[in-house]
Amino acid sequence: MLSSPVIDVVENEIPDKVTCSAKSFPEASYFWRYGNDNVSNGAVLFFNSAFTREKGGEYECVAYNKHGSVSAQAKFNVQCK
Repeated sequence: MLSSPVIDVVENEIPDKVTCSAKSFPEASYFWRYGNDNVSNGAVLFFNSAFTREKGGEYECVAYNKHGSVSAQAKFNVQCK
């Protein structure tokens, strides 16, 4: 489950944080990927710098434990000022 499945961000601004959660036992670990690249570890995806159009698109949160994994996608829509 994502706190926001669609995030609208104005180009050159910092987008809101997105939190990923899953109910599991044992407790899940998390990572985020963009394309084939892992971009963040942990349940929260956040950016410390201005967002450009090139960073827009689908980001995937993967929750996993010893029993397997599930994922959810968050779409970042980048808009011009």
